[in-house]
Amino acid sequence: MTTLGLNWNEYIAKKSDPVAISQAVLASQEEAAATKDDTVKQFKLEIELSRQVVRLGQTQVVTITTVPNANLDIVTQYPNGSINNSQTIKAKADENGLFTQKYKLDDFHFLGVFHISVIATTKNRTATDLEKFVLQTWIKDQPGLTEEVTNYKYPLVP
Repeated sequence: MTTLGLNWNEYIAKKSDPVAISQAVLASQEEAAATKDDTVKQFKLEIELSRQVVRLGQTQVVTITTVPNANLDIVTQYPNGSINNSQTIKAKADENGLFTQKYKLDDFHFLGVFHISVIATTKNRTATDLEKFVLQTWIKDQPGLTEEVTNYKYPLVP
């Protein structure tokens, strides 16, 4: 039976016409309609941070701009790699496409680079964006700091 099958496949391969590749792309009407809508309305997603360098005790403000009423998955990865924290949330953008998240960072254990990744979903479309910031301690006599910043006293330090 195996020999018969091999002979039959060889016969089909020799006798069949070569396959022609065309420039046409086949798609359903729903996909074509979605493609037209996507080109008219671009799906935007942008993460804006209030500070690129956050000092212990300061507040970080994360503003997310996207399409109205988009579902947001916000994942904040701490410098130690953990994502199980109060800044990792599911949220929804308002009718203007904005969402704002504020939090104070005041733990010495998490000094380093934070990664914020956002996945926005609406209907069958998805957009992603990533932003980073650094959490540092207060350093006196650092060049470029304003008097307001240098006179700040961290609440846990006497």
